[in-house]
Amino acid sequence: REMAREIDLVVANPPWGNNIGVEGDDERIVKSLASCFGGGTCTLAVIVSNKCFSKLSAFSREVQKWSLVPGALPRTADSAGTHNAGWCWSLVWHAEIGQAVLMVLREVEGTLGPVL
Repeated sequence: REMAREIDLVVANPPWGNNIGVEGDDERIVKSLASCFGGGTCTLAVIVSNKCFSKLSAFSREVQKWSLVPGALPRTADSAGTHNAGWCWSLVWHAEIGQAVLMVLREVEGTLGPVL
């Protein structure tokens, strides 16, 4: 687990449950990746279903941008497993690709972002 904090980039195309796995697998896998690689300087680039993207993020009319839904991904934790209140995952970019969405997530210092 400690070595995971030294990883800079993780790219994943988890199963969506169409041909492999069950529906919702992509959401569970993204949450697991965020938990495993949190606490360092990792960027996650994941291709997920539109349904997963809709569960994890929302558009804020106030700031005119997409953001993660507060609490959608686990807060980062230190090596002792305690949550670090100063860091959280942030959606820094996304692209819709047919039935899929490429999400680029990065840990940032600060709050969970705008209230949606």
